[in-house]
This record gives sequence, structure tokens and C-alpha cells, in this order.
Amino acid sequence: MSNELARIEGSSVVRDEWTEERVALVKRTFCKGASADEFSLFVEVCKRTGLSPLARQIHAIMRKAGGQEQMTIQVGIDGFRLLADRTGRYVPGREASFTYDDKGNLLTATAYVKKLVAGEWHEIGATVRLNEFK
Repeated sequence: MSNELARIEGSSVVRDEWTEERVALVKRTFCKGASADEFSLFVEVCKRTGLSPLARQIHAIMRKAGGQEQMTIQVGIDGFRLLADRTGRYVPGREASFTYDDKGNLLTATAYVKKLVAGEWHEIGATVRLNEFK
């Protein structure tokens, strides 16, 4: 890829140049605390994947590791949706469903997607339990 940053406008991917001003903006706002090498790595991953921090598709997350901050690159839900859409085998499923206990506390959440398998669309659901994440 060239010196560009991808973003979404409607259903189209629009590529923006990585101008000096844009690079400074991304470093100031999305990569606070990243070293020069970490920032360069983040820019290269953005270019290679076509994901944009401006569209909240990809994030530079600073985490403590061994007593010092280290950047990790994390793809956001919008980034995963875009990557899935590019395969031509992804269609969003129905709305998520939730279960609650008798006091109204959330117990589970189930998300659905449709996947194309052998020419037929199949709905796939995945359920998470809140107590597994507490």
C-alpha cells in the first residue's frame, strides 16, 4: 500500500494520504505514549490492513508490561466488521438477545451472524455469560 489511511464513507472505503499533518494528528490523539518504533509499527499495520484509527476500526492501546508501558494493536468491532465484509461471506445477523435474572440483572448476551457455507447462509450464535467476565 502507499502512503494512505483508509476510512469509511457510507459503504465505500476511501483512502487518505498519510500527510505530515495527519501523521501528527494520529500520533497525538491515538498513539499517546507510543515510542517512535511502536508508532511506525502502528502506521504500517493500518496501511497493510486498510483499517483506520480515525474510523475507530483499529486502536493503539498502551498497557503495562514488566513495569513499563508497551503499545499493543487492537482491532475494534468496526474493524472486524469491515474485514469480514471484505470476504464477501459475511452478513450481520439478527439483533443480539439477552437474558436476565429475576432482579433484572444481566446474565447472558448472544450475538448472531450469518455465514455462507457451500452456497447457503447459516445463522451462527455465540453466547457470553456475564459472570465469566467479572
